[in-house]
Amino acid sequence: MTIRIIDTSRNQKAVYWPVTTDAFGRIVPDNFSEPTFGPPVVLDVMWMDEVEVFTDSKGNTRQSKAIVFTGVDVANDGMMLRGDMTNVPAGFTNRPKEIQGAALIRKFTKVPTLKGDQYVRKAYL
Repeated sequence: MTIRIIDTSRNQKAVYWPVTTDAFGRIVPDNFSEPTFGPPVVLDVMWMDEVEVFTDSKGNTRQSKAIVFTGVDVANDGMMLRGDMTNVPAGFTNRPKEIQGAALIRKFTKVPTLKGDQYVRKAYL
């Protein structure tokens, strides 16, 4: 029942930029040691502006600015922006860190349902 509610509640859009990694999973930096990102993808999501305390991948306690439920896996250190490609300013398609409102994915969780045939996917921004 819960997964069905989340599935039908993903009636918003978000633009997702995956962080670029090498074959060993290390982030690929640009010439200024900043992370690089793959092409943007528009996802169906349920975006909640909500503060929730969580532990990041390095073991640090953090507070989210938003929680985003997705139907697909997303990567830690990727970026998300609420809306679709019309919300991405011209010339900024490959520069999500410079877009006002774009946020870093600080944690991603994927928890199976009791039957184990579906997943609840949450991105903490």
